Amino acid sequence: MLIELVKQLKFQKVESISTIAGADISFNKNNTTMYAGIVILKYPEMILKSFALETYETSFPYKAGFLGFKEVPALLKVWDLIADKSDVLTILELEN
Repeated sequence: MLIELVKQLKFQKVESISTIAGADISFNKNNTTMYAGIVILKYPEMILKSFALETYETSFPYKAGFLGFKEVPALLKVWDLIADKSDVLTILELEN
């Protein structure tokens, strides 16, 4: 599944940046419900332009080091909800 998603990526040179996006996911290691969100900010002012939040049910078990397999489908679902996509999307993964 991840290989199929990677094949859909489109890389292009960005001449100027006017919006940026940040994404995050939260989930309970003992539950199948995930909470995903993406925020779009006007850059460089960092003013909120839009956001999307969504819950997502996953069947992929929690396994340290393999969070992308569990999280990427939820992020794609939220990304599809945003009409005005950003110039740049950043995703930071922090583990406790």
